[in-house]
Amino acid sequence: MAQRGFSLSITNRLSSRQATAFAQWIGAANVLRNYKVREYRDLLAQGRGTEINQAYAPIKQDPDVAFLKDIPVQILRNAASSAYADAEAARKGIAKFPKVKGRNKKRSGIITKELFDRQPVASDKTQVTIYDSATRKRTKLFSITVPYSPASLSKQFVISRQGRSFSFSGSLDDGQTHPDNEALLNDVAYLDDDKLLGYITGLDGGVARPLQACNGT
Repeated sequence: MAQRGFSLSITNRLSSRQATAFAQWIGAANVLRNYKVREYRDLLAQGRGTEINQAYAPIKQDPDVAFLKDIPVQILRNAASSAYADAEAARKGIAKFPKVKGRNKKRSGIITKELFDRQPVASDKTQVTIYDSATRKRTKLFSITVPYSPASLSKQFVISRQGRSFSFSGSLDDGQTHPDNEALLNDVAYLDDDKLLGYITGLDGGVARPLQACNGT
C-alpha cells in the first residue's frame, strides 16, 4: 500500500475562537521545537549528541514560556518528538540539521488521536472533529469533512499556519498495491541494454529550459 498526502485550506472556515486556539497551539509547538533545536545544537557542539532526548516537561518550568502550561500536552509532546526525529536524522547523516523557525515561516502543530475523533460520512467521507483538550470535559473545537474513508486515514493530522492562512493536512493509504524494488528488478532483469533504455528514459517537466533526452528526442 502507498501513502499519499492531502492538504485543505481552512482559513475561511475558522471562527475567531478557532483561529485563536489553533494559532496558540501552533505558536506553542514552534516555541518548543525551537527550544529543542537549540538544545540539540548545543549538545552536539559539546560532543554530547547521545544526550539528545524528547523531554519537554522541564521546558514548561521556564517562566519565559509559562504560556506553554495552557497548551494541551499532546501538542507539546508531538513537537518535541518531531524535533527529536529531525535531529536524529541529521545526526545519522540522512537529513540536514533542523533550523529555528521564525514567525514569518510556515509553522505547524501535530494533532494526534487523543485530540480528535473520526466518524464515517457515507462510504467514502469522514468527519474529523478536533477537541480543545484530551480531558473528560473537553469540548468540540473544529470539525471538517474530508473525502476519504476513516480506514484509509492516518492516526494524526497537521494544522499549519503562514500569516493569516491556515491549512489542515494528513496522509492516507490509497488502497493500491505497488510492487517493491525487488519485484521491479525482476520485471526488467531479462531485458538487454537497448530494451532497458526504453524503460528508463524520462523527462523532468520542471526544468526551465528544454534539453535533448538520452534517446535523441
